Amino acid sequence: MLVRTPNWLGDGIMAGESIAGIIRKHPDTHLWCHPRVEGLFRFLFPRTPLITLGEHLPKQRFEKLLLLTSSFRSAFLGLKAGIPERIGFKAEKRSFILTHAVEPEKGRLRHHSLDYEILADAVGCRAEPLNLPHARKPGNHLAVFPGARYGATKQWRGFPECAALLGMNAVFYGTATERELLRTMADRSGGGVEAGLAFPELAERLSEASVCIGNDSGGVHLAALLGVPTVAVFCSTSPEWTGPRGKRVVSLESGSDCSPCFRRTCTNGSYACVEGISPEDVVRAVRSV
Repeated sequence: MLVRTPNWLGDGIMAGESIAGIIRKHPDTHLWCHPRVEGLFRFLFPRTPLITLGEHLPKQRFEKLLLLTSSFRSAFLGLKAGIPERIGFKAEKRSFILTHAVEPEKGRLRHHSLDYEILADAVGCRAEPLNLPHARKPGNHLAVFPGARYGATKQWRGFPECAALLGMNAVFYGTATERELLRTMADRSGGGVEAGLAFPELAERLSEASVCIGNDSGGVHLAALLGVPTVAVFCSTSPEWTGPRGKRVVSLESGSDCSPCFRRTCTNGSYACVEGISPEDVVRAVRSV
């Protein structure tokens, strides 16, 4: 079996238990990954063969392709590679390419991880707990993920004030393209910056955090996965849909009437969901975990 994994860090983590169940039942499974999340899946499943998107997909090698993405292109490449069974959600007018088109659940009132469980069930598998190859270490800093590529409605900006109120040594994490944002926030709080870390180093550094705060992003999912106490701030999106999971996790919302709207920018210009959360709210949540 070939499993086309999700393209983003948070989605990859939410799919992790379903993929673990597939690999347990089918040990000869291969993973097919976007380069962006290759490090994540090598970390989670170090013994599982991996093909990076963009590499040649060998023909006549696989019996089944399970698509955890909804793109037309991945389904079409599976067809070109001669994979006889192609399973995935109906999406992007690709149903005619699939041999088993699964009807997706509508709405965003349940956790996104359940969508991946539906797809695992379509190939006769159940989600299994992840066995992490990484041990949590004693905490020594506040990890902050202030970025969110989705848009302005997902970007709460009060993290420097939180670091100051907590009196903790803060490290602001993000991608290389977020370096300027991270530096601006670090300058306001006297913290450090780690931008564009390769995945193994990011996981290593994050496992040493005493607590993590951040916007709805892959970073807070990774922190929660590693067992770091985590507070995730939700503005236009919903923790019911994409909240990080863990024993010591709090997802914080503003409670504004218009949220969640799942829009990238605010249609009425108020950004009530962003402005309705104070640094003190986040600090209280941090102390609760």
